[in-house]
Formats: sequence, C-alpha cells, structure tokens
Amino acid sequence: DKAIDTLVVDGFNYLVDMRWQWTNEFAKRTSKSGEVDSQAMNRDLGLFLNRFFGSNLMTMATRLHLNVIVTCHIKRESQITLEGTKDRAGKVNKNSDIAPQIEGSFRQKIEGLVGASLYLERKTAINEKTQQRVTIYKAHTSLSNAMDTIVPAKNRYGLPNPLDLTNKSLYEALKEVTTNNQTKETAK
Repeated sequence: DKAIDTLVVDGFNYLVDMRWQWTNEFAKRTSKSGEVDSQAMNRDLGLFLNRFFGSNLMTMATRLHLNVIVTCHIKRESQITLEGTKDRAGKVNKNSDIAPQIEGSFRQKIEGLVGASLYLERKTAINEKTQQRVTIYKAHTSLSNAMDTIVPAKNRYGLPNPLDLTNKSLYEALKEVTTNNQTKETAK
C-alpha cells in the first residue's frame, strides 16, 4: 500500500487570490496608453491556472495514481456577469447564478477539468420527532434545484444526489459510496 492515496488542495480560491495579488504586484500589464490592462492580467492568471491545474497537479496525480480533491468557496454571480455587457460575454450557463469564487474566467473552466464537481450545503431544519432544530449537511452531486438556484454539480462516478454528510465527513461519505459501488460491480 502507498502512504498517500488522496491529495487535498483545500481552499483553491485562496491560491488563486494569492496569484492574482502576485500578478498585480509583479506582473502588472499596461495598455499602450499606460492604463492597467486587467483583461491581459486576467488572461495571464487563466494561463497560469491552466498550467498549474492541468499540467502540474493533475499530471502528478495521474502518474502517482492519486485521488485529488480541490475545495473552493462559491459565490453568487452578478446579473451583469450572467448576462454580459457589450464588451464582455456573459456566462455560458445562465441557469445558475453560483460559481466557484475564483478570479477570472478559470471559474468556468475548472468544472470541465474534474470528474466530479460537488456543491456542499448546510441548512437547518426542525426534527419532526423531537421538534429540535438540527443542522443537515449534504453534497449536491448532480444538476439539481438547491441553494435558491440551480446547482451545476456533476459527477461521473454514479454518486447519489444529494449525498448525506450529516454526522460524517465528505471523505468518509465518498469512500463509503465508492466502496459500495465497487462491491456491487464486483458482485455482477
């Protein structure tokens, strides 16, 4: 057995924020008129993230046969971002106003690079038996209505939607479901 089978990059949005800050401090781009060229800087950020994610992180994980979990906060997109302006295109999937909290266009690309894009939700409810307030945790694993919008979750692993996380970690729930799926496949 290997010592490590899963690599977790916790808080990918913070890595992106740090790179954006670095770009603003050390790789600022200006137009011919001397104004800051934020589109060129966003393009540079996107190129860096594509290289880091696709060429470095995923290539290493594939070579070493590692599972990769990348966490990221989400944000609500503004109406202007959804619809676009005369100078910038709108969001391709206008059904949902949530997206990874990542600067630049990479937030639209990242979900196409992974095998599962899960959206975690925490909400409170009243337990019907005890009438006590309880906290429910779940992971949305496929396109569904939740969080007052359409959640663009997806997975290619046959995960149930939603995946109950109450009283267990996401890792425990994923391991349990994938182990059960492998056992069912083996039994066939």
